[in-house]
Amino acid sequence: MSQTTEAQKLAEKVVQKLQNITDEETIKSITLESWKKLQESIPNPNSFKRPGAAFRKVVESAFPSGNDPKPGFYKTSAGKEKEERYEHLALWYCTTNTKRWDVVGDAARAEYWGNLPPLPEKQPDEQPQPISQAAQTEEPIEKSKTAKKSTLTLKDMTLEQLELDSETQQIVSDALNHSGMSLADFIKQACKVYAKTVTGKAKQSEDDLSNVSTEELLNPSQVVNGKEIRTKYYTHPGRAEELTKRAIVAIQRHNDNAPEKDQRWMITQTSLQSLTGSRPATIKKIIEQYKGMIDDHNNKYGLNPYDNRKGGDRKIENEINFAQLVPDGLDL
Repeated sequence: MSQTTEAQKLAEKVVQKLQNITDEETIKSITLESWKKLQESIPNPNSFKRPGAAFRKVVESAFPSGNDPKPGFYKTSAGKEKEERYEHLALWYCTTNTKRWDVVGDAARAEYWGNLPPLPEKQPDEQPQPISQAAQTEEPIEKSKTAKKSTLTLKDMTLEQLELDSETQQIVSDALNHSGMSLADFIKQACKVYAKTVTGKAKQSEDDLSNVSTEELLNPSQVVNGKEIRTKYYTHPGRAEELTKRAIVAIQRHNDNAPEKDQRWMITQTSLQSLTGSRPATIKKIIEQYKGMIDDHNNKYGLNPYDNRKGGDRKIENEINFAQLVPDGLDL
C-alpha cells in the first residue's frame, strides 16, 4: 500500500469518528491520534508532503468549508489567495507545525495569529535623481564592474566555502583527488546523482508491492558465480512495511491452525524481526499502525512474551513458513 493510500485510509477513519462531533478537544484528540501515526510512519519531511495533503483533502471533502459559521468549524483566511471562510477544526490540527496543536479555542487562535511576526512591507521604489550627462555614461560601467566582483559563481567556489564538517570536507577532498574533477563539475555531478536517488525513492514509494511474492521480498539479492545480484526491491522504501504486514498475517494464520498454545507465538517486535530480517527500529515504527490488530490477536489466545521462550532450539523462523502461509499480499 502506498503512503498516500495509507494516509487516505487513516483520514477516512478519522472522518467516521468525527461525525456529529463538535467539541474541539474531542476533535483534536481524534485527529491528532491518526495524524501523528501518519507522521511516525513517514519520518522524512519531504516524503510526508504528499500523504499529508491527501489526508487533509479527505477531511476537507467530508467537511467542506463555507461562508456561514457552524459548530465544529473555525474562521480563517489562511492560505495563498484564499478568501475568509469557516473551516473544520480537524484541519487546524492537520499540520506539521506542532505549536498549533496547543492552540485551542477561537480566542487562543486570535492571539496566535496576532503574535506572528508581520510580513515585511514592500519598500516603495526610489525616484530617480537627475544626473549629469557625464555620470550617465560612466556610472553604468562602474556598477557593472561591482556586480561582477560581488557575484559568486559555482566556478569560483572553494571547498571551504561549502561549510562542510571536517570529516565530510576530507572525504570530498579525497574524492576530488581521485576523480580529477573540478569542484564545480563534482558538485553538479553530486547534485544529479542525489536528485535521481531522491526522485527514484519518491516514485518507488507509490509502488503497489502486493503482487510481488513474499519469497522475492525476503530475498532481494542472491549470489551467482561469486557475485551478488540485487533486485530493485533490495533498497525499496516500502519493502519493510510490506513484509511486516505479511508477517503479522503469517503468525495469525499459524496460530489459528495450531491445536495447542505451546505451538503458538505472540506477535511482537522481535518475532516480526526474526521473520522479516528488518531492523528493530524500522519494525517498531511500522507496527504502531497495526497495534490494535496485533493486541486483538494476542489477547484472543492469551499470549504473552513468555510464550515465545520455547525450549531447546525452537525458533519462530523455523516453525512458521512465512512465504508459504502468505505467498503474496493480494489476499491481505
